Amino acid sequence: MIKKALYSIIISILFCCCLPAKAQIGVSYFFPEHGSFSVPVAPFSYTQQITFRRVQWIKLIPGAAIYTIGGMSVKGLPDGYNGNQPLMGPFHSVMLSFMPALSLPLGSVDIDFQGGYFGCYNILPQINEGNFDRMLAKREGWDACTSDFSFKNNIAHGFVFGMTFNIWISRDRAICPGVMYYMGGSKLDLNGSYTGGKLGDPVVTKTASFSDSKLNYRGFEVQIGLQL
Repeated sequence: MIKKALYSIIISILFCCCLPAKAQIGVSYFFPEHGSFSVPVAPFSYTQQITFRRVQWIKLIPGAAIYTIGGMSVKGLPDGYNGNQPLMGPFHSVMLSFMPALSLPLGSVDIDFQGGYFGCYNILPQINEGNFDRMLAKREGWDACTSDFSFKNNIAHGFVFGMTFNIWISRDRAICPGVMYYMGGSKLDLNGSYTGGKLGDPVVTKTASFSDSKLNYRGFEVQIGLQL
């Protein structure tokens, strides 16, 4: 009962103190670290700027985007395995974020310095078998390799921060370019087997388990939107 009462009080205070939220729609492009360029999927990106009545230089900015991820690298592989290349992908990623922001007004431009937390669910992720097989072959010194690995599709999450410029073209409309940096990941727990060898030598089959492997969900997001 006490927790419910506290939640009700917090929600009531936010409702009374907040001004009507301003929606922002646009497009955003994601550049994963050691990955492949990723493009947005309709409905592109959406954010909702929530300001306060008495302290309008503070904002709360929840947002959402859907991406087609071309490829992402993998962290946590043992020494000798090059994870700094697109080893996972392609797949779709549904991303949600929540960021408090400090807004600095400079004439007809507001600069929002923001940072917070994000989470995303990856739809039908898969291993980039070509890059993965080449990585294993290089590690073993083989001429050819074929692998069969599985992984866990966990929710990726982490921190996000950056800045947005709100360039006002009228009282209620603004063009909003910005850049964000995402710093997160998810546990993959890659394990499986691979077969290969050198030309003229017997074919060899090995098993491997990379329990510390993680999807490297890091990179820059460039966005441009229209505030309605």
